[in-house]
Amino acid sequence: MQNYDVILVGGGLAGLSAACECGPKTCVLVLEAEDRLGGKVCTENRNGVVYETGAIFAFDPRWFDFPIDAGLHDENNYPIGLFHRGHLYTGNSVMDCVHSLCPEIRPLLSLPFFIASPNPQEAMIGEDLAAAMRAFFHVIHLGTLTESVPARRQDCLVRHSAGRFQRGNGAMIDAMAAVCRGEIQRDCRVYGLEPQSEGVKVLWRNKNGAKEEAAARKVILATSATVAKALCGESGNVSRNFLGRVRYGGGIAVVLHCRAENRRLSYLVSTQGNFN
Repeated sequence: MQNYDVILVGGGLAGLSAACECGPKTCVLVLEAEDRLGGKVCTENRNGVVYETGAIFAFDPRWFDFPIDAGLHDENNYPIGLFHRGHLYTGNSVMDCVHSLCPEIRPLLSLPFFIASPNPQEAMIGEDLAAAMRAFFHVIHLGTLTESVPARRQDCLVRHSAGRFQRGNGAMIDAMAAVCRGEIQRDCRVYGLEPQSEGVKVLWRNKNGAKEEAAARKVILATSATVAKALCGESGNVSRNFLGRVRYGGGIAVVLHCRAENRRLSYLVSTQGNFN
């Protein structure tokens, strides 16, 4: 059985980020369930047309201390839009759209308290403003706004950059995989963790269905809460109790390129229907 310093379960953005942080002198193994890396970051190239079927907002090269060859960056500084009750509200920021939607001052004054509250109630800001905040929150989150922690709730006020790189976000994943310098295995189904005297043994099946195992001083579960909880077992402790309370909402992402009333928008959110 081979031994590593760190085994990372999950080859998405979180797993690869952790692998890069481990440094070149750390012996790392990354186990990814899919046949590709990146998780929610998924870039397609069909007949020379590059587009995102996963996370659509471009990464920022300043996040990394190594170069990424993603091609030229196309800026998109058009306004953003909010569609609510049959009307389109536009502006250069989320608050611009909100001011157009809610000219009354009271809901706007209550908005910071709603976002920071440990027990937020949508009645604090009114039905229309609450619907708008949910729509902007769901641009990047699938969960429920009121059940999220305040730090994540702040994202409902963020206007995201709709620029893109010619090679797409997949260039970021390729660069991170090259930099992490660890061993990477795809098509791996991890099914068990066993405590050892000086670490943890990880059990998985490879793409051919054969059983494999390895040990490490540390194991990082860069997976969803449901997968992490299943691997950790059912006995109670703080982390397992927390993982059991995390819930995920469903959703559909649709990317459209269209013209409406001769307006150009970076992106549009809607309080009606299940799309952004």
